[in-house]
Amino acid sequence: MLVFIFSKILPLIIQPLGLSLFLLFLFLRFRKSWLVYLSIIILWSFSTHLISNFLINIVEIPWEQKKVDSIPTAKAIVVLSGGLQPNNSKLIKQEWQDPDRFFFGIDLLKAGKAPYIIFTAGINPLQPEIVPESNIYLEKALSYGINKNKILITGFARNTKEESLRVNELLINGNQKEKYKIILVTSAFHMQRAKKIFERQSFEVIPFPVDFKSFTYRDDKLITFLFEFSPSVENLSKSSLAIREMIGRVIYRSF
Repeated sequence: MLVFIFSKILPLIIQPLGLSLFLLFLFLRFRKSWLVYLSIIILWSFSTHLISNFLINIVEIPWEQKKVDSIPTAKAIVVLSGGLQPNNSKLIKQEWQDPDRFFFGIDLLKAGKAPYIIFTAGINPLQPEIVPESNIYLEKALSYGINKNKILITGFARNTKEESLRVNELLINGNQKEKYKIILVTSAFHMQRAKKIFERQSFEVIPFPVDFKSFTYRDDKLITFLFEFSPSVENLSKSSLAIREMIGRVIYRSF
């Protein structure tokens, strides 16, 4: 649990907002005006489309969108957790954050790319009462007419490494001599790390990246210029996402 908490807190400190707040706290202690200026520069820079798109591009390279028909067949389709909104007790019905993983996984199954689809049971140990994403994915898949015998769900997993272990237990469990070929479905920014982690579990990974976040403006030059350098919360969020992924790659040695 302590390792999980540390792995979540560390990126918050290093990310632009956390770093800016830290510099402001230092200013309150040492009264050095340059700390305020540096804090503003960091916050503004990482809130622009120019910087956020640059960082997102780094973590999404070399992945590109793929057509379902171009994907070879495999033993199973593995859809990683991360597509739902964080738990909110006020919601009557669960809402989605990035549904691409789920829907493209279903498309691959319907196209006959594998006999099974596997949903990983991503959980947050700080909120043990939350229903795992795999259970919600299962119910949604059944509502779309998917045969229950074609759906598998893993045991609980707190991160990508544990997801790979749970899938290993479900499919291989030490008995598979040859590499087990899977189609891995996750966000483009997360694919590099996820692919490396699953390959360490003796899987042959066919990547199917989704949920691309980088884009280029195609408007008038003046409008483009304004959007590139105007700060926004959305851009700050993208910069933070990219930096968190870079930290994850360092921790999991998945460059």
